[in-house]
Amino acid sequence: MSLHRRPLLVRIAWTCMTAAAMCFGLPARAEPPKPDGNMALILVRDAITALNQANLTGNYTVLRDYASPSFASVNDPASLASVFAPIRAEGINLAPVLVLTPQFTRAELTDDGSKLRLSGFFPSRPKQVDFDLVFEPIEERWRLFGISVAVPDARQDVRQSPAPAAPREAVQPPPTAIPVPLPRPRD
Repeated sequence: MSLHRRPLLVRIAWTCMTAAAMCFGLPARAEPPKPDGNMALILVRDAITALNQANLTGNYTVLRDYASPSFASVNDPASLASVFAPIRAEGINLAPVLVLTPQFTRAELTDDGSKLRLSGFFPSRPKQVDFDLVFEPIEERWRLFGISVAVPDARQDVRQSPAPAAPREAVQPPPTAIPVPLPRPRD
């Protein structure tokens, strides 16, 4: 067999095995990929995109259905619309922040691996976008379990004096959390 035909046969065999696994219900990998800096970026941008599309269209059904079943069971589209009404009322389009690298203040996985929490902000101007997201593993991916997004008033940021520095212990992750490596800013 010639060498240039071999990769084609490997791809065909892989495709057949994958199709057989899907058709016959063979067990697939049951856990999502381990979170790292790149995964954290993907998850945050994905969740903000879903929220932005819901805000722009006024249709929160996809956001609810895209999240985990736990999230969907306690959040109907009408309640999600009322929660995010302030952002929608101001006409804020979250899409421009997606090109920025978020600054993480928290990125931790619970020790049992049941939840991943990503908190931080997009350093956008004139308004910064803050987020606090929680994900849970469902089959092979991390799905949204909780979401909080706020756009503080830029005028408040300018007039407030800086907050006093927090004690060093306060910024350490709790002992039940495993830190997730954060992405490095691009030059």
